[in-house]
Amino acid sequence: MKNRSLSTLAAIAGVTFALVGCAGSEAGSAPVVPPTLTPSPSETAAASDYTPPAELIGEGLADEVLADGVTDYAGISAEYQRAIDSFPLPLPEGFTFPTEYQGGPPSEPTQYEAGNGYITPYFLAQCAYGSAAITAHVGGDEDAATENLHLAIDVTYTEAFDMFVEDPSRGFVTGVLEPALDGNYGPLTSWSSGNCS
Repeated sequence: MKNRSLSTLAAIAGVTFALVGCAGSEAGSAPVVPPTLTPSPSETAAASDYTPPAELIGEGLADEVLADGVTDYAGISAEYQRAIDSFPLPLPEGFTFPTEYQGGPPSEPTQYEAGNGYITPYFLAQCAYGSAAITAHVGGDEDAATENLHLAIDVTYTEAFDMFVEDPSRGFVTGVLEPALDGNYGPLTSWSSGNCS
């Protein structure tokens, strides 16, 4: 029986985001190199111009978290469904959450640490905001790019993110999102795969 914990999920998510960018490459071929994006400083907002929300964003998610411990696929799916049903931020145009947690039930009995179902939509949305920001930037729509970057930052101020993700240094925000707000899309392009399902 498998057992998946939040720390394992976080590690998998980081590796997945790093590796999925190569998913479009065929075996034996060179990895896809993202285009060099030219910042347009006159049109991009400085990272210091954005003020994140004063309070955590959420609708009582903490009250719905299952007791500490493990759960099965049905339990994790119920968490996932509650999280997508109450997701507190607008999603990028054309993006919807997958209907099933991780594509459906595993082939063998698996245990999950409670909370994995709740946080998964937040990682998926952050991926979608990053991809939408890159697409808007490449298309010359800096307002839409900035809006999506702000939403990606807002994800880190949600109740779910606060509960389940340990990032006291806010490394993802300062190392990936804020540089894009300042016109440097290199770190975001390297992180983003465009495959947010």
